[in-house]
Amino acid sequence: MMNKMRKEIKANGYYYLWLLVVSFIAMLFMTTASPMFQANNSWDTNDMFTIGRGMLHGMMPYRYLFDQRGPVIYILHTFAAIISNHSGLGLYIFEALALFIDLLFVQKIINFVVKNKLISYASTFLFIPFTFNNTIFINGDLVEEFMLPMALVTIYKIIQHPGFHFSHWDAYWQGIFVALIFWSKYTILGLWIGCFLYIGIYLLIKKEFKRALIMVRDAFLGFITITIPLFIYFIAFRSFRAMLHVYFYLNLNYYHKTASLFTQVKSYLMRISSYNHDWDKYVIILLIGVIFMFFIREFNWNAKGALALGFISDVVITTYVSNNYVYYYFAMASYMVFFTLLLAVLIKQLTKIKGLSLAIVSTFVFVIAMMLIPVNNNEFIYSRLFPNNPYVDASGKTNESFQNQFARIILHDSTTDNPTILNFGSMDTGIFTSTQTLPNTKFYIQNNMHAYKPMRIGQLSQLEDEKDQFVVITYMKSLKRHHSHFTNSNITPFAQRFLSTHYTKVAEHTNILDGRLLYKHILYELKQPNS
Repeated sequence: MMNKMRKEIKANGYYYLWLLVVSFIAMLFMTTASPMFQANNSWDTNDMFTIGRGMLHGMMPYRYLFDQRGPVIYILHTFAAIISNHSGLGLYIFEALALFIDLLFVQKIINFVVKNKLISYASTFLFIPFTFNNTIFINGDLVEEFMLPMALVTIYKIIQHPGFHFSHWDAYWQGIFVALIFWSKYTILGLWIGCFLYIGIYLLIKKEFKRALIMVRDAFLGFITITIPLFIYFIAFRSFRAMLHVYFYLNLNYYHKTASLFTQVKSYLMRISSYNHDWDKYVIILLIGVIFMFFIREFNWNAKGALALGFISDVVITTYVSNNYVYYYFAMASYMVFFTLLLAVLIKQLTKIKGLSLAIVSTFVFVIAMMLIPVNNNEFIYSRLFPNNPYVDASGKTNESFQNQFARIILHDSTTDNPTILNFGSMDTGIFTSTQTLPNTKFYIQNNMHAYKPMRIGQLSQLEDEKDQFVVITYMKSLKRHHSHFTNSNITPFAQRFLSTHYTKVAEHTNILDGRLLYKHILYELKQPNS
């Protein structure tokens, strides 16, 4: 296995270096965790990164810091915090490496059909603009993003082995993939559920029971390779029961609400009507690719059946649990490889008909792909290249982010070396990272598990007991609705009165996110007894 890898690297070393360099350059402007952005306004990223930083100090998720995501994604952010504790540099590196692996296997899938190295490598870069667009790849650092390389490897292995004659290592790695995803976000396992179901039925019909059992055994060994050390780690830090309670019980009962699929679909269609037509284009392109998959002669019908069932499973599960968040649909981004493959086939046919030089055509395709990246993902306009942008400040009075502004005030006014901060009524705004502090309470934020009362009560108790010298609150309003007002349903009239009575407003900052929402961030400081 190692000899095969060495030979492949030796034969394709320059191409791999090309993919790696482009991955790091592209990610600089597609994820807000990159050094090109002054601050990260992705609340999910800030939340996971705060927990990752906390884990370096023994503050385990679920028990000491409350959140509902899977433990593996927090461990990933812990490694990112080791690389850089005060910025998203580590996350940017991980995202760039994930994109590099994406491109490696997109190229392998394309070359499986077109059988032309130049065309397959050049066409591979078209995968970036069509997949990592502003419609579903919002801010970056998505759990689905880190799942994508594993999904593409799985697709490649299925088309490579149409009779599902996987090696022991193939099955073992699939078990590892499933474990990593299961313990990160189990609702994005649709591809594996559908594909494995098809493979299982196929082997049962063929009466290949022994091969099925061997495959299950190898996959199970892969699964426990991840799961057992994870369990040992959480048991050692006395957080195992808390992990199971939050990740399974609370998620299933408070986050993923019980509702009919029809209700979820109806709610989702109403929600996306507020988005632009980019969503429609994305869906159409994705479906064109999936339909094209059935016409690829190089793919065995068993491979097509397994991948089709995987796609259906992805659609059903994602729609049911998405809570109307569009970025959940990045879980199906692996199927964009088939639209990219369609483009590669058309490019190959064009070179045959016109008798064009492969080198010239490949160079042209690469240039077009690079030009399409900023067209489909305009995150770069909020980067340091344009310091006076609404992502940083909507008023146009400053080019300093609210995180940096608030951090400067907090560190100056703090009565202790370790300022105490409460991020009240919203998810993590990034204030803990900018001040290089850690929360002093379990319910340091309020996430999207709105029905879970202990979280709201815990935040309110923390506020009433005046345990924090500083409080950060956030309001928002829609820019697309006339006469809309700043609101935050998590901040009750009582909380507003309490803040006005016991705290002093010391700073206010507005910024725009997603081009649709205007946010107002307010920093409060606890009044001194004699003031």
